[in-house]
Amino acid sequence: MSLATFTTERRQELGLSLSQVAIRSGATKAHIHDIEKGRSDNPTCRMVEKLAAALQVSAVELFRHAMGPEVVLNAITIPPASREQKRRAEDYAKQQTSPERKDQNDECAG
Repeated sequence: MSLATFTTERRQELGLSLSQVAIRSGATKAHIHDIEKGRSDNPTCRMVEKLAAALQVSAVELFRHAMGPEVVLNAITIPPASREQKRRAEDYAKQQTSPERKDQNDECAG
């Protein structure tokens, strides 16, 4: 189910108007309308969290509809690496494949 369909159906289940969801989420009525019509299919994480609270569902549930279940699973289980972590990993990989390192590995194996 798309974010647009889920948002519309959940709002209607709760008996809320677009204006009420907008007020509860801190968004404009036009923005909620655009989400429900599929014209705003890439809301910010903060917007999804606020919209989830307004619709009385977990942010994970709403992210699942906004981004797809596989993306949510990866985002939850694999935290993004910092720039420093990425730099260290790249440096380590370079060290492991450098000619000096290869010579050292050959000596250890022999």
